[in-house]
Amino acid sequence: FFFELSFEVIMSGEKDAKKPRVEDTVSSLSDIYRKAFYEYRPSVRVIDCTIRDGGLMNKWRFTDDFVRAVYEANVAAGVDYMEIGYFTSEKYFKRSEVGPWRFCATDDLRRIVGENKTGIKLAGMADIGRIDPCDIP
Repeated sequence: FFFELSFEVIMSGEKDAKKPRVEDTVSSLSDIYRKAFYEYRPSVRVIDCTIRDGGLMNKWRFTDDFVRAVYEANVAAGVDYMEIGYFTSEKYFKRSEVGPWRFCATDDLRRIVGENKTGIKLAGMADIGRIDPCDIP
């Protein structure tokens, strides 16, 4: 359904006008979605919280490959923000008991996203009561 809506928004025009081919107007399917979405609702931003919220089920023990795949999928899909985990002081949790996305340490982030030279903004949720002011980036 969404693809049909997107296709109609991009391809709409005058009745008698020759309709351009999709490949002439966009470079990828994600561009179709992005263009249609922003034309329809330009003030809406999309946030992905798969890693932060999903970590509640597995104690943030995602493999680097999985986190990188989610990051790359979000970049390709044009997601605006990726909430990649929590900011928590390490004195409240042991790394041997929870994964790195409970802490969002700079080294962990760089291992996955490098310098993040993309349009996506990375975010982390401060875990109030379990973070010291010196641990807030």
